[in-house]
Amino acid sequence: MRLNLRKYGVLACALLSFNSFASIQYIFDFVNDDEPTISHELDFIEQDLLLSISAWTTSHNSEQEELEPWQQVLTDENGIFYADRGLGLFSHLEDSPFIDGGSSSDYSEDPDEGFLLQFNKEVSLFGISFDFITEGEDDINISMVDFASDGSLVLTQTLFDVELFSPFDEIGFIILDAFEMSFTGTNFMIWVDGDDDSLSLLDVVVTRVSAPQNTLLCCLALCMFGIRRASK
Repeated sequence: MRLNLRKYGVLACALLSFNSFASIQYIFDFVNDDEPTISHELDFIEQDLLLSISAWTTSHNSEQEELEPWQQVLTDENGIFYADRGLGLFSHLEDSPFIDGGSSSDYSEDPDEGFLLQFNKEVSLFGISFDFITEGEDDINISMVDFASDGSLVLTQTLFDVELFSPFDEIGFIILDAFEMSFTGTNFMIWVDGDDDSLSLLDVVVTRVSAPQNTLLCCLALCMFGIRRASK
């Protein structure tokens, strides 16, 4: 199996070497091969594009109604867990190191968790990959984000319960080009609200608004990263 994965990886890399790969523009890789860290905010840069990621919590019920406003995780010893299988999130003392959904009846100890992605330029969110998934159980929510006059976070539109495509064990992908809803802007929330949701964020692929999109190449890019993870 490992040998086959390496072969597919070589093929993907060869296809991605064409000039048309420029249409994808930016791939942000969130794997930290050094010592794991916990931070309230992380900054990444790809070419001229800056990305800031922060950790947030909320509470939603099964009818997708917001019960608690979004709050940034700023307490000591909690925040984004930056490790060798991507980004997880500690939101309280007893929390696991994953992005996980919570119980709407116990916000203080079991909130819904998410990552706010803020870019310095307008982009189209195109592809996302995750690790530690359980096929058929993890549903992801993806939202456009705005800020009210008082600074509070507001979700302007949301794609709820997105199913993951999982060609590799524990690694899953979402290709946003497959949905009618367009995610173009500077602020996005990637979050979960189900009791069974528990995973880490591996990679995000975005395009600049003026760049042409190529779904096949985006899929190959995400598969290339998935192959790299699976072959370790």
